[in-house]
Amino acid sequence: MTETLRILAAALLCMALCACDLQTPKLASAGVTIYQAGQPLRSWQLSAAQITSLEAWLSEHRTGWTPDGVTYVPRVFVAATGIDGSPWGINVLGTVVVVAGGSVQLKQSFRRQDVDSLVAAIGVRM
Repeated sequence: MTETLRILAAALLCMALCACDLQTPKLASAGVTIYQAGQPLRSWQLSAAQITSLEAWLSEHRTGWTPDGVTYVPRVFVAATGIDGSPWGINVLGTVVVVAGGSVQLKQSFRRQDVDSLVAAIGVRM
């Protein structure tokens, strides 16, 4: 019996550490803040078109995310609210994107051109 429990626990751990699919709600609003050395430099609200572009980017990149429990110093940070009122945070750190919302934080490394399309969609010029 204990051997079965160990196998079950190992299987559950493997599933938890495997790549996850990102499931974000439709967004009601979002704003971007650019940080340097942890200090905010400038902020703006996203237009409806930019929110639609952000949602499209997240939808196109829904797979391959991994759970992440690290706290990061923000660089390009999107604070968003879902239409259900849920808060979401998207932190762009070079080629790494961290998404936090609901009860989960997920992280993924991307190719430079994928991140470039994300930051262009939200009006960031780097």
